[in-house]
Amino acid sequence: LPEFVVNISSNLLMKINKSGLVLFINDKAKCVFSGVDINKSLKFCVQADDWVVLSKNIKIALYNQHSHHFYWEYKGRFYIIYLYPENDALWLCFEDVTEKRYLSHLVYVNSLRSSFVEKFSSLL
Repeated sequence: LPEFVVNISSNLLMKINKSGLVLFINDKAKCVFSGVDINKSLKFCVQADDWVVLSKNIKIALYNQHSHHFYWEYKGRFYIIYLYPENDALWLCFEDVTEKRYLSHLVYVNSLRSSFVEKFSSLL
């Protein structure tokens, strides 16, 4: 596991085995995923539909040879999940990008408004 990932305290970090059993979890991840702890299955600590989406995206990202990451929405927050596979386990690093996503959306909406104002003012 790259050292820089472990040192980023703002990210959620966990290690699971192939069946979803948690082998490591940092404190921030424990707060977000209430009830998740070492030797508990992540599958039973998140809602069923969240688990279906998460596990499906993990499989797709692992199969993709170019990038081992994907986006996931959980409890109203948006995460980029980076995957670091090992022989018998998988490290998951959840980067919370909710604020970045919101700011990006605001910039986009404001650029549309500016474009509309420019076009409308040229008609006058």
